[in-house]
Amino acid sequence: MMLSLGYRMEDLTEANFTDTQKLVALNDAQRQVVAMCTNEALVHLQVQEDLDTASTDSNLAGHTYFALPSPAGEALMNRVVKAYDNTNERFIEMVSPDGFTDHTAYNYGTLGTLMRNRLYTSTSDTTVASCFLIYIGSAADIADNSNEIENLSDSVQQAIVEIAESLLWRQDNRIQRSEIAAQSAAGLIAAINGVPV
Repeated sequence: MMLSLGYRMEDLTEANFTDTQKLVALNDAQRQVVAMCTNEALVHLQVQEDLDTASTDSNLAGHTYFALPSPAGEALMNRVVKAYDNTNERFIEMVSPDGFTDHTAYNYGTLGTLMRNRLYTSTSDTTVASCFLIYIGSAADIADNSNEIENLSDSVQQAIVEIAESLLWRQDNRIQRSEIAAQSAAGLIAAINGVPV
C-alpha cells in the first residue's frame, strides 16, 4: 500500500511526502473506509465476544443485560453483526431501543438491543445467562513493513489507498486531485457495498 501510494503521489523518492506522512494518511483512510463499508464487506474484522456475566437492571423493568466489550462499546457503534442466546440456543433478534419491549417477557424468541454500553435481552423463556456477540472490530494500524495485510480484502485496501491519496493531495492544497481521488474511492466503496452506481 505504501508503494502504491508513492506511485499515485508521484513521490517514490519522498520528495514531497515522508513515509510517516503516508502512514498517517493510510491509517486515517483505513478508519474512514471501515466506517463506510458494510459489515458484510468487513468479514475479516469480525470479532466474537463471549458475554457470560448477566446482570439485572432494576431501573429498566428488571431487564437482563450484559456489559459490552471495552473500550466502553466504542468499537461497536452500529457494527453488531449477530448476537446469540447460549441459554435458549437461538439467535437474538436485535432491534433499536425504540423497538425493545417494555416488559421482560418477549414471547417470540429472544429480543435484544444496545443501550448505555450494554446488550439488553428480553424473553419469556429461560432468562439469558450467557450469550455471544459478533461485531466488527477495529483494524490494526498499517505499518511500514513488508507484512501482508490479511484483515482486509484487496478491494478494501484499494479504497484505503484512494482515500489516503485524497487526504495527501488536500494536505498539499491540490484540491482538484484530492476530489478526483475521493470520487474514485466513493465509487469503489459503493461497489464493495453492492450499491448500484
